[in-house]
Amino acid sequence: MYTLLIFYCVIIAIASLFGGSVPQFFKLTHQRIQLILSLVSGVMLGVAFFHLIPHAIYVLESVELTLGVALGGLLFMFFMVRMFHFHQHDLAVDAEHDHKHKHLCDDEHDHHHVHCQSHDGALDLSWAGLCFGLAVHTIIDGIALAATVQASSPAGWSLAGLGVFLAIVLHKPLDALSITSLMSVRGWDVNKQMTVSLMFSLMCPLGAILFAFGIDQFVEYRNLVLGLALAFSAGIFLCISLGDLLPEVHFHSHDRIKLSAMLFLGVAIAFLIESMHDHRGESVSSARLEHNGTTMISNATGKVELRKRNGKYSFELDLGSLPTLSDASLELWISDLEAKSMYSLGRIGSNRLFELPEGVEPSEFPVVEISAEPLDGNPTYNGQSVLSGRLEF
Repeated sequence: MYTLLIFYCVIIAIASLFGGSVPQFFKLTHQRIQLILSLVSGVMLGVAFFHLIPHAIYVLESVELTLGVALGGLLFMFFMVRMFHFHQHDLAVDAEHDHKHKHLCDDEHDHHHVHCQSHDGALDLSWAGLCFGLAVHTIIDGIALAATVQASSPAGWSLAGLGVFLAIVLHKPLDALSITSLMSVRGWDVNKQMTVSLMFSLMCPLGAILFAFGIDQFVEYRNLVLGLALAFSAGIFLCISLGDLLPEVHFHSHDRIKLSAMLFLGVAIAFLIESMHDHRGESVSSARLEHNGTTMISNATGKVELRKRNGKYSFELDLGSLPTLSDASLELWISDLEAKSMYSLGRIGSNRLFELPEGVEPSEFPVVEISAEPLDGNPTYNGQSVLSGRLEF
């Protein structure tokens, strides 16, 4: 897990350094920048919807909490952009674009987007403010990367976090380019530009390292912290793609087909990556849950799947139409074949994911049962079975 995270961080740092040094070697045209922005927007949009939000819902087991935290992340990034205006990806453009773009930047349209400002270096920003805003944003990117890798199955060189990594590694060179381009037009020499670029390239690894090692201090709340980080990161990605990058592309009337095609390509890449990765972990065993002669309800059916993720086992229920009982609650149990030893995994409500207690070997408790327990305060099993099944190992 840590090897994969370190590998991602090294590649992102190299990509960021490359982006910061671009002005020293060649000039990116406006069209190329806009095509890259369209692709990055699509990737970030797809990663947020296809990976971060579903994964956070799975970990937190709450749609409301996930969307609330995602909204918090979106608002946080929105106000960060408002305060620092740090996504200035088009500081140097070719003469052809200057001619095309000039007629759009009149008094009537100037308030629509920050890129209607003059590109002659007379921006109302200092490179320090730009760098600070992007540094905070990049540290959060590192946290998102670490959270995604940590929350995914650590099966060697898997696809864990690949979508988030791809979005970051495509985006960071443009951020670094923004900083060094602005420093250049402000008169800073190349050595100072490269020093700042080097420091900036370390921000994403810094965020990833802080989260990866910090979360180990909160073992009891690990899943909660991971879920909150994933949901918050989803809001960040949505704000960047919908509120910053896409408006930048949409503002321009040229190359609409090419820009739209790159946007769809980015979304398709994110979808393809997620379709190849199962964030629920490795499936170990499964069984159908059916009634038998002793069941109190004869029309209930279901399925249970045992999964292993991050070294921990969990049971995932897929239940059909379970009855609503007025005088009892449904509870999930596991037991050995002789029913001499049993464990309660918890009551069944809206939750469908139950973690196996540490130290319990699932192969020793292959029988899975759902019982109807009276609301009498007695925690022991009363024998009123609703569904049961046996896992094969």
